[in-house]
Amino acid sequence: MSLVAARPAADLTPLERALSPGNRDVLIIAHRGDWARAPENSLEAVRGAIELGFDMVEIDVRLARDGVPVVIHDKTLERTTEGAGPVSDRTSTELCALRLREGEGGPGTALTNERLPTLAALLEEARGRILVNLDTKRPSELRRIAPLVADMGMAGEVVVKCEVKPEEAARLPADHPAHGPLPFMPILDVAAGHMEGGVEALAQLSPLMIECHPEAAAILADGREALASSGIRLWVNTIDCSHIPDFNDSRALADPQAVWGRLVDWGAGAIQTDRGAELARFLREIGRRA
Repeated sequence: MSLVAARPAADLTPLERALSPGNRDVLIIAHRGDWARAPENSLEAVRGAIELGFDMVEIDVRLARDGVPVVIHDKTLERTTEGAGPVSDRTSTELCALRLREGEGGPGTALTNERLPTLAALLEEARGRILVNLDTKRPSELRRIAPLVADMGMAGEVVVKCEVKPEEAARLPADHPAHGPLPFMPILDVAAGHMEGGVEALAQLSPLMIECHPEAAAILADGREALASSGIRLWVNTIDCSHIPDFNDSRALADPQAVWGRLVDWGAGAIQTDRGAELARFLREIGRRA
């Protein structure tokens, strides 16, 4: 049984309440915020995800030259900002002066008045209104990021992640992110025949949620019992650069039951998407979202 399920609801953090087995809603995670209407990874994109009633935003974090965590996906600035060159070559002051490009950016995309945010500014925007998943491109940088989250009193609203191989779960070093100080979600890359064993191995880390990248979607069904017995929620991705072949947002728009519906049937309790409004509508129709 999940340790969360055994505790009074009043004692749970916002993250624990959302991920509790008692919450039957399938969570909607906005990939880099609501970037369809705002620059990706921007404060405006976070506000959009809050406005649409999503549960969590997934954002990307890197360190500026002065060690300050900033919110940007790429190593370089060209795709999403008016700047150029590596993120790590600029101070946080220099980075936060850069204007962001519309949507997911790219050559010729219009510039906006939104500026590249620090992690602290984004967390303040999210505080008490939406949960945050920090996707750090270098897990070792969590040693610089975790104290900021803790000092802001946001540890109960944030989850971090990185890949963990099941066979290594029992012998991770003491300073691995799986052992804190922030809530941790392991990422499981899994092939046919290994889903149940992979979940059971990662359950040793007592995660509230596992992000799974199966080589085929039907593999997920093999882990349902192990996930349920451990009180672990399953996160899957349907963004169009999805890790699951043929299970993406574009196909879901044409046939939501064939994509989102099947994933829910196979145990998905959290879906990262770029089409959150459509996913929310579908989940309400099938009774898996209040």
